[in-house]
Order: sequence, then C-alpha cells, then structure tokens
Amino acid sequence: ITAKTKSAFTNSDQEIIKDFMNSCEYYDWVVNSYTKYQYSITRNKSQLCPHTTIHKFIGYENSHTKYVPSKIFSEPLKNISAFLGSYFACDGTVSINRKRNTVVCEYYSVSKKLLQDVQSLLTRFGVFSRLGEKNATYKDSPHKSYRLVIGGQDVVTFAKNIRVVGEKRLLLEEAIDILSDKDKSVSYHNYVPNGWQKHLK
Repeated sequence: ITAKTKSAFTNSDQEIIKDFMNSCEYYDWVVNSYTKYQYSITRNKSQLCPHTTIHKFIGYENSHTKYVPSKIFSEPLKNISAFLGSYFACDGTVSINRKRNTVVCEYYSVSKKLLQDVQSLLTRFGVFSRLGEKNATYKDSPHKSYRLVIGGQDVVTFAKNIRVVGEKRLLLEEAIDILSDKDKSVSYHNYVPNGWQKHLK
C-alpha cells in the first residue's frame, strides 16, 4: 500500500507475482503494470474498491502502526495460513547454515504490534517464536525495528503449515530436509512469548 487512496504491489519473484495475480482475479480487480516489478490495482465499475477491501485485511495507518485486523483472527485456518505466508514470502527471511545444519526464519517490521499479532496467529499452527528488538542507524538517525524469530523444529512446523510461495518456499523445503534428523526438542516452546510474562505474576 503506497497511499491512503491507492494500492500497489512490488515484487520480482515470478511465483509470488503469479499468486498475486490470481488473488486479484478472484476479486475481479484490474492489475496495471507501470514498471517491470511494480503493479497498481484498480477495479471494474461494479466491484468493491481494492484499497477498501485490502484495508480490511491489512491494518494500516503507517509503517509503524500496522497491525493484523480483527477480521483475520476470525478467518478459517486456511486463510490465516495464506495471510501469514504471503507476508513471509514478501518480507520474511530464511537463513540456512549448511555447515551447522541450522535454520532460522524471521519476520521483520518497525511495527511491534504487527509482529505481536503474527506471533499470536502462528501459535494456532503450533509454531512458537521469539520477538526481539533491533536497534540500528538509518540516515544518520537511530532506527528501532523488531524481528520475530522462528527456530529449531518450529521451522519445520511453520514450513508444513504456512502457505508460502516463491523462492522462500524452496528454502523452506530445504529446511525440512536439514532439520528432519535434528533433535526435535530444539524449539522455542520453552520461551514465554513476549508480553505474556505479566500474566504469570
């Protein structure tokens, strides 16, 4: 989303673009390509405004205040999987250390609330994660962001239950092979998810 009245999509992964096109076709939206990897979304006259519909599924004011709208939490697991997978396919990372046979998956955002919501949704699939803060510098100014880390056998659970397409799907398939012979006790199940500790006092 690039503005309050306009929706756009940018990606270079052909599988993700194909999935995006199929989703737009479902809503009968018109996709216009205005650069090699950038697309704008418009509607046929009889259809709901894409921007209005998208906002029902993407809580959005600005990058720092993004969140997962309540509608997503009431969707069937199949749709929640697609939501989490689409977000990961575009903004997530899969880090594989082939020498040590370890894999870490991460979601990044400047919105802590967004990642807290994602962390909550992932538990519905038995995927446990750890939310951390990252402090860096951007344009000579302090920059705070957050990352949601999935490790150990939770990566396998994530890969098997969350619908991810494109290059990262291939990396997740490799992750399953790498982790299949590892100790299944290694995960984030022993961590209390961030923010929940206060309820244990």
